[in-house]
Amino acid sequence: MKKYVAGSSDANRSAFWGRELDPKELQAQRQFMEKLEMAVAVANREVIHQLIPNLSTATFQQLAVMVARFRASYLEAAIKLSATPNAGNAAFDDLKHKREMYEESRSAFEALERAIERGYVEMDKKA
Repeated sequence: MKKYVAGSSDANRSAFWGRELDPKELQAQRQFMEKLEMAVAVANREVIHQLIPNLSTATFQQLAVMVARFRASYLEAAIKLSATPNAGNAAFDDLKHKREMYEESRSAFEALERAIERGYVEMDKKA
């Protein structure tokens, strides 16, 4: 069995899986990735703006309040369940449903934050 150890015996340290790392290829790859990122950003801006044309601070706050309500409902159900010694399946089903509502709303909030950070969504300048 051949032992693979990095060291001075390496014939060509710039090789990667048996292939030279060509600076021109790396530059072309970087340019391709930059163009791809720009295309993704343009597509996201166009599509999202069609559905959410005027995102304001109030809209963002409204979404945050919705997440807070679902979180509170989920926690309230959990606390009530912890105080119920012989809770039935219905109580656990309700808890699961409230957790799913909270997690989905939180994921949506995080997706909106990410979209704003990446410049996919324009904030209404008036708000």
